[in-house]
Amino acid sequence: IYLRFLDYEMQNSNECKRNFVAVYDGSSSVEHLKNKFCSTVANDVMLLTSLGVIRMSRFRILFTTFHE
Repeated sequence: IYLRFLDYEMQNSNECKRNFVAVYDGSSSVEHLKNKFCSTVANDVMLLTSLGVIRMSRFRILFTTFHE
């Protein structure tokens, strides 16, 4: 799964404890955390499993899946 954040805005970009987007690869357990964004930049994310979990407050996203 390939994730690209099209619109991304944090109201208080320095408050990472309460204001963030977290992307998990496989499940939402801590060891599967792939990326966490709390600034003004959200990089593209490639997930290796067929399950992704996103925790956030508000966003728009474009995602692409590949199946072989």
